[in-house]
Amino acid sequence: MAWRFCARQHASDGVATLLAGRGNGQWRNFQRVSGDASRGTLAYDGWEDLNLVGSEVENPHKNFPRALVGGVGFVAVIYLLFSAACLKVLPFETVATSRHIASDVVEHIKGATAANWITFAMVISALGSMNSSVLSGARVGYAMARDGIFFKIVGGIHPKFRTPGRSLIFQGVLASLMALTGTFEELTNLFIFAAWIFYGAAVVAMFRMRKTEPDLPRPYRCWVTPGSPASSLPVPSR
Repeated sequence: MAWRFCARQHASDGVATLLAGRGNGQWRNFQRVSGDASRGTLAYDGWEDLNLVGSEVENPHKNFPRALVGGVGFVAVIYLLFSAACLKVLPFETVATSRHIASDVVEHIKGATAANWITFAMVISALGSMNSSVLSGARVGYAMARDGIFFKIVGGIHPKFRTPGRSLIFQGVLASLMALTGTFEELTNLFIFAAWIFYGAAVVAMFRMRKTEPDLPRPYRCWVTPGSPASSLPVPSR
């Protein structure tokens, strides 16, 4: 949670810079806001895990909007309450520079022992989040292999556990190799860069499929189409 808070803090700093900008410097400030805001997506990126298992969701026309809007809204409220609590307990300068904000807040209130328990709880929470991301991510490789557009060896369902076992192994090997190639910050930046490319490609594919697959069943229709999905495409970089 601490590194996600830092991502949001970068975005807040960028907004403050934009509001204070003057003349030609405002465009550079706007680019900075866009870059910082893209890193802030790390705080909410769990929403896209649901999309990876879309074909297994019952009543998608009802459950997708409920899960996406409700889930993101709930997380937003939690983050706002958490941020307000941090700023209530600690000075803004301390919050902005803290590397372990949740533990620092609890330590300030209850002492070092309680802070250690909070750190332990964060580890457990991170493992739970990672579990859902790993399982949903493996579903992509399996589905692509099943449709004949990816390596066949990645396809197949485990006969006992009914999970995409081969895809899980492939994903684990790939993740391990990437972990050996750079630091946490470098891998995070790479993830953000790649994520925005695929998000944009998904939006473009949606418009294209309206022409190439006009009769395809569409149980859910996006509000304010095409303005709403198209608004996600023009994201300037630094």
